[in-house]
Amino acid sequence: MANRKNLKVSDVTHEAVKAEQQENETIDDTLQRVLGLNASPNNLEKGIAAYLDAKQRDQVEELVSVIRDLGKFDKVTEEGGGTGGRDVLRFVDKGSGLTVATMECSEEGYIVQYRDNEGEMNNAFGTVFEAEEADMEDLKARVRERVKGALRRWGEPNIPETTLD
Repeated sequence: MANRKNLKVSDVTHEAVKAEQQENETIDDTLQRVLGLNASPNNLEKGIAAYLDAKQRDQVEELVSVIRDLGKFDKVTEEGGGTGGRDVLRFVDKGSGLTVATMECSEEGYIVQYRDNEGEMNNAFGTVFEAEEADMEDLKARVRERVKGALRRWGEPNIPETTLD
């Protein structure tokens, strides 16, 4: 479950934060921006996985590492840009410019998607809500197999076969 905290602040502090808040920005987003905590695509703890518990964040990092090792990607994060408003890390193939995989996170859990044979984004596995219920070896194998297939079909055509192993 999410690591949410309730903070008691004075009315003065609350109003100051609200005054800093930009359109379509949550209070958390505002505080992160003002405090200089904005995340890069490589900082999952402060980025898309920030609301997950520590064990789920570790699992997300493992799966992101599996995807990173499969190809040459530009990584793009989008707050609320994923399925159902999830925060998303997109893996965009540098050669083709297509998103071949995503890691999506919300307060409830995480999921990996890949570009299937029809060009649609499809789930590599069901959403993981509880870290203890995740079989990481199975999840990593599914992600590896499906993202490799997506790279073969949608990635840069000149990627040597050894890079995909």
